[in-house]
Amino acid sequence: MYIQRFLYFLCSLIFIQQSKAFPSGDFSQENATKLLYHISVQIGPRPMGSPAEHTALEFAAEKFRAYGCDTSYIMPMTRTSRANTNSGIAIGVKHGKSNKIILIGGHMDSVTPEVPGTDDDGSGSACVIELARVFGQRDNTSTLVFCCFGGEEEGLEGSQYFVDHFPEINNVVLMLQIDMANGLGIIDIDGETHGASAPQWLMQAGIEEFYKLGFDNLRYPTHFFSLNYSFPSGGGGSDHEPFLDKGIPAIDLTTDVSGPMHTPQDRWKNFDQRGLRRSGLVVQKLVERFDSGVPPEKTTQYWLYQIGKRFYFFPLESLFVFVICSLALSFFAYFTLRNREKIATDEDMIATEHTATDKKRFRFTFFKMLFVAVFVTALTWLIPDILVLIKGVRYPWYTHIPEYFLLCFVSALIALWIASQWTHRLRMHTNALPYFRIAAGLLFIVTILLLFLSVKVALYPAWMLFLLSLVVFIRSSFGKITLVIAGHVWMVRSIFSEWFEFIARMTSAVGNTITTFSTVLIADSIAIILFTLISLPFFFGMATVYRDAKILELVMEKFRSKKTGIALAGIFIAVVIFVSSLPSYTSRLIAHVHIEQNFDIKNYKQTHTIHSNDFLHNVKLRYENRDTMFSGQINTFALPVRTPLQTPWVSVQRTKEIHKKNDTTNFQLSILISSTKRPYHIEVNFYGSENGFRNIETPLKYTTRKNKLSFSFYSFPDTAVTLPVSFQSVGCDSITENTSVTFSEPFLPVLPERENTAFIYRSHFVEETVYKP
Repeated sequence: MYIQRFLYFLCSLIFIQQSKAFPSGDFSQENATKLLYHISVQIGPRPMGSPAEHTALEFAAEKFRAYGCDTSYIMPMTRTSRANTNSGIAIGVKHGKSNKIILIGGHMDSVTPEVPGTDDDGSGSACVIELARVFGQRDNTSTLVFCCFGGEEEGLEGSQYFVDHFPEINNVVLMLQIDMANGLGIIDIDGETHGASAPQWLMQAGIEEFYKLGFDNLRYPTHFFSLNYSFPSGGGGSDHEPFLDKGIPAIDLTTDVSGPMHTPQDRWKNFDQRGLRRSGLVVQKLVERFDSGVPPEKTTQYWLYQIGKRFYFFPLESLFVFVICSLALSFFAYFTLRNREKIATDEDMIATEHTATDKKRFRFTFFKMLFVAVFVTALTWLIPDILVLIKGVRYPWYTHIPEYFLLCFVSALIALWIASQWTHRLRMHTNALPYFRIAAGLLFIVTILLLFLSVKVALYPAWMLFLLSLVVFIRSSFGKITLVIAGHVWMVRSIFSEWFEFIARMTSAVGNTITTFSTVLIADSIAIILFTLISLPFFFGMATVYRDAKILELVMEKFRSKKTGIALAGIFIAVVIFVSSLPSYTSRLIAHVHIEQNFDIKNYKQTHTIHSNDFLHNVKLRYENRDTMFSGQINTFALPVRTPLQTPWVSVQRTKEIHKKNDTTNFQLSILISSTKRPYHIEVNFYGSENGFRNIETPLKYTTRKNKLSFSFYSFPDTAVTLPVSFQSVGCDSITENTSVTFSEPFLPVLPERENTAFIYRSHFVEETVYKP
């Protein structure tokens, strides 16, 4: 009994201590979990503009009102930069003593009808709604605005629309975004957009509050962000970007992107609820910290690098200075090495009685080294494909990318060993200067070119150039080798960044377009060329050390021995056995198979295909009362069509008025697209006007490009869509209209089966007509 009382007393102390740290008014993981369950399970997938997205936005607005917001509503978004839609933004406003606004956001939409979007970003929206409960019961100095954006997955459409149309946008002084809040693993802090960064005070505040709460695994993905935000349309980012572009301080918190985001497995069973509390509490503390006001600095630019739990901010000016110093140091190193070797070369020429004719033996050194680099890179790229043959899957690395890196590393060593058997017989320069000149020259040129893109990207070749230049000035052979390897690793990190797993898996989705021998050859050739270009300075850098440091020659002598080859072969076999034993797909990271049914309404033609980015091996398909089992290495299969086309789900009615005067033809059209159920999306394209379409008049959103006029309706528009449009065509009186209506379910019954596979259905109904005067 005494033990029980002691344990009860101890638990009471722990509870009291936790209550002091997280009072009852703080973020509730339990309540956020209930909100997330309703959004992602009871409502389900929420593509932009879909009825499900609108239901979820209404739910958010109702909760904002119930939790104490003075105002809540849905800002409608009927068009995006590319499409007509029925999306919007759920907004809740809690007025404070000041009209200065702190905005808390997440996005409500998910990427496709097959993706429940529990993590991305039902979790962020659940956090936003729960934070409305936390602050809705308080008297705040700042006015708080809570937003659940639609259309993030279609290119940050909802947040951009909000920034462009919210009447009090100029009063927003701070924006805090939660885009995925899954588990207690890696969480990225993002304060970047294209050409601007969140002010340093905001980033530091986010880092400080995160660690004050006792959490771990905060990461700033320097390498990915440096590359992603250096291009005008980088693929990664979130709804904080339009605010930064507007000059509003903003950051985003995003949990580990290496999970099943953007796949049907982004669902409830794969979600770790603890991440809700972590992200929610961090944002809560930031709101409390800046409720009374924010520093004056809006946005800035810097380069941020993380070592452990320490974050270092470098002004872009300092990067420019470093790049210039690296370029200058390379010149100094070149002339130093040239002067050092001039005497040695002259003495060697005299001692060995070399003549001008003898020097010809060393011609074409660059091309010989280039051949070596291509050979090693090609083998490193191709040798791991042995797993494709062993496991019978196209992407054996899909769930275990780090382990696959190990196999690639061993493959690189084997490729180097094979190359070492004959490269020492090649007659190439015996001094270091020519190799240094080529390596430094390549890096110098690339650095200059990348400076026109971004100094953050130019930093990668500049850093390798800096380390390569230092090789000339140090005496330690080990130090020389270390510097060259360190420089190469830094270059490689620009490709194999923190988000590489996500990028690799998303890239594999286009595998269904790379199926023939020619397309595979082209894809492999592009990859080999890319990695050869990245590794070429490394090969010439190591050749510089090889000629400059005799110890490396001794190392290479031992490396090219038969014992080393046998050892590498044994290691390779062991690694292959180990990696082969790992599952290529799991219940969390699954393969995708697409079933496409295509119908030409006017001509009553139909074609059906099943295709996948990976092989269709072991897919069982029941179609038209017949069973088909796929085997072998095929990605695409045309399904036989035996059933005549039944009454299609779609009908198109048109009215037209066409008048021609001289070389100008006036078209006034009205197209009614009717369907028996809601389509996933509708595309209407007009072609044929060589000089483009002129004087276009329509209440709908459209896009034009050269001789193409396009209308898009996304997603799940009404069962009856009317498209009124008038335009002029000059020099061409014949216009072709192509209407495509897509559904996210099969028109004809198809029953596929395979373990750890998601089957995605699309039914396309197409009708084409020609308009003439």
